[in-house]
Amino acid sequence: MLESIEPDASDDRDVVVVDSSSDEDLRSFVERTRVTIGALEDKTERAASLARAVAARLGGPAPNDAALAGRWAEVAYDLRVELGRITFPIGSLRCGLRRHRALLFKAVADAVGVPSRLVRGRYYCGSEDAAANVVVVGGSELFVDVMREPGVIYSPDDPSYQELHAPYVPKELEAAMEAGLAGF
Repeated sequence: MLESIEPDASDDRDVVVVDSSSDEDLRSFVERTRVTIGALEDKTERAASLARAVAARLGGPAPNDAALAGRWAEVAYDLRVELGRITFPIGSLRCGLRRHRALLFKAVADAVGVPSRLVRGRYYCGSEDAAANVVVVGGSELFVDVMREPGVIYSPDDPSYQELHAPYVPKELEAAMEAGLAGF
């Protein structure tokens, strides 16, 4: 049904479709990645190598989504025009925001045997439209950076990544707490 929606200039929605049976670009990327990381024994290094490959495919390192927003808008517009719909096969993306990178990481990780979880939303990522990947290292769940320093595996408690995982606090509550008015 989504594939039948014709895009217009005012529609900024994007729907990324993960379907390796119909996405030749995705299948090709999975196979190249399988060859690249297949020889790596260490699961942590496999996840890190996959994160670097995903970032390279989707525009390289970027400090945050805002740094890629203009490029992403151009890519999304071009795909809407080329495909005539708001749904994009994930393999067709050559630039991606954090959520697109996390989704591609998860799709390829599943295909090449890198155990991971895709997490999204305010609780894990600090914003509703963000997503991230988690891998298990030494019995602990750690995040995989696919944006700023692709391939870095880090704890959500790491201060250098604090803004990516800040807990969501409604603005009204935050203002009340700062003013000392919260009666909790």
